[in-house]
Parts: sequence; structure tokens; C-alpha cells
Amino acid sequence: MKYIFISLVILFNFTSNSYCTEIQSQATTNILTEASKVNNVNVTSIQSFWNEISGFIYIQTGLDISLGEFFIFSYLLILIVGIFKGLKGTIVIYRNFSDISLVFSILAVPLLILLIISVTGGVGDLTQVLTKSYVLITLILTFIMTINDNSNNKIWIPVAYITKLTLGFLFVFCLYLYNDIKHSRKHKDLALKGDLKIVIAILIPLLLGLIKNKEFGGLFIKEKDLPKE
Repeated sequence: MKYIFISLVILFNFTSNSYCTEIQSQATTNILTEASKVNNVNVTSIQSFWNEISGFIYIQTGLDISLGEFFIFSYLLILIVGIFKGLKGTIVIYRNFSDISLVFSILAVPLLILLIISVTGGVGDLTQVLTKSYVLITLILTFIMTINDNSNNKIWIPVAYITKLTLGFLFVFCLYLYNDIKHSRKHKDLALKGDLKIVIAILIPLLLGLIKNKEFGGLFIKEKDLPKE
């Protein structure tokens, strides 16, 4: 178990390095912009509200964090808790190999379409509609499966679902990115390739550890031996 947590430290250190710096900045802007659209609230008032909260946090803890950093740290905290409880067996992240394969396909199918577009120069409107429909339906199905697998721990269903999608998407994206730059000889690509190898090497045993039944089985049959708190 201790080696798994050492791997987690390395993994989250990777996600918090320079690759996330731009994301943090962009996240703050996107969050404020979308909030103003949905709720018809002025961005300035939202920022002022956050300034009051961050000021309180700074007084209490001495930490000066932006809104984007707050959401990123909160997300990572949810992910860490989900991984810990999944490895412990108190919640189900992936039921079996069929479950995790379905999660992989949610991102793999659109990425495959992008690859086809890069080769052929484009795809038809029908293909785009079918791809979007597949992604939406699969997201709903995986959510239903997460509800069924964690029906004894309903409060943890959102954590299990976020963990399921995040790790699955991260693994597929790392494989796609590695394949995209594997023949590149640029210095920055070589460095990124080395980082991707480390992340993929960490994710493989981690994902295997989060699969409850190491077999290809049913997706929508409710498990009898559901975990309990």
C-alpha cells in the first residue's frame, strides 16, 4: 500500500507542475465568465465575493490562493479521497474490465475521430452527431453503473464517479499524447515523453487496483456484495 501512495505523490506532483500553471489561470477566467452567464451576475461582484473568502482563508491559514487554485485543489482532494476509498474497497470505482473499457471509450472515440480528421481532412455531419450521442449515452450509462455499484454508499457516488472518469480520461489522454509525439526529436517533446512514461507507469497498477472484479463481466447487473461503510 505504501508504494501506491508514493506513486500518488509523484502523480499529483506531475499534475501540479508547469503544465497546470496555465490551466489554473484559465480556470479562474472560465469559472467567473460561465458563472456570470448562467446566473447573470457581474464578474466583478463574484471576484469581490471571492476576495472576501480568500482574505478570511489567508487570515486563518496564511495561504494566499486564487479562485482557480481553490477549485483545482478541491478537485484533487476529491480525487485523492476517491482513490483512497476505492483502494480500501469501501466504494467501487470500476466494477470490472468491461466497466473501465467503457470509460476509456468515452474519450478514445472522440480522439479516434480527431485522428481520422487529421488523415482524411474531415468527417461527415452524421459522424459528428453519432460521436456526440455515443459520448453522452456512455456518460449516462457509466453514471448509472456507479449508482448501482455504490447504492449502499450513496453519499460517495459523486466522488466515485469523478474518480472513475478522471483517471480513465487521464490514462487515455496520456496514451494519445505519447503516441502523438513518440517520433518527435524536439527537446521539449523528449522531456514530455519521459514524464508521460512515468504517469502511465503509475496509472496502470493504480487502475488495476481500483477494479473490483478482474474479469470481463456484466455492466448493468447489480452486484450482491456491495461495499458497506
